[in-house]
Amino acid sequence: MVSMSLSQQMEDISLMVDEESRVVERAVAGEREAFGVLAEKYGPALQAMFLARTRHSHDAEDMTMECLTQAWRDLPQLRDPARFRGWLFAIGRNVWRTAMRRAAPPHVPWQDLSSEEMASVSQVPQESPDIRICRALEALPETDQVPLRLYYVEGYSAKEIAERLGVSFSAVRQRLSRGMRRLKDAGDGGGGIL
Repeated sequence: MVSMSLSQQMEDISLMVDEESRVVERAVAGEREAFGVLAEKYGPALQAMFLARTRHSHDAEDMTMECLTQAWRDLPQLRDPARFRGWLFAIGRNVWRTAMRRAAPPHVPWQDLSSEEMASVSQVPQESPDIRICRALEALPETDQVPLRLYYVEGYSAKEIAERLGVSFSAVRQRLSRGMRRLKDAGDGGGGIL
């Protein structure tokens, strides 16, 4: 496969943005199926953002649903369809902040805690494997991180990733292999990521 020139890549990106803007416009007009397409596209990224912040998959799922529900309800307020992604993630950040405010325990001076409460406070839960993998993935170079996210998180095939990135199929396979090796190496040195 011949790699695409920068101008070809920019043209493809422009077409994708135009196509997405049309889907957003249909969703703004009230078309549920169009919003479903957007939810399928951005839902996993929202959930990953919430998971990285909350470290609890159930909370991340709940916040994702809250964010998408709020976005559907507020969609008529979106002024520029080309800015849908940023608008959606701003809603997501607000959903997270609201949830954190609701979940914040009332401030109790440590002197007023019973011995049982002190013992429970001192037991810090371990970070989940999902969170450790997300953190390790974020530490990788972008050339390794992007194919891994597309393949394992978003479910693209190696062939689809090659087409999207404008690189050869073998280059994608090499990046996936190298990225997995780097994740494994990060785990060997710091608590077994993989």
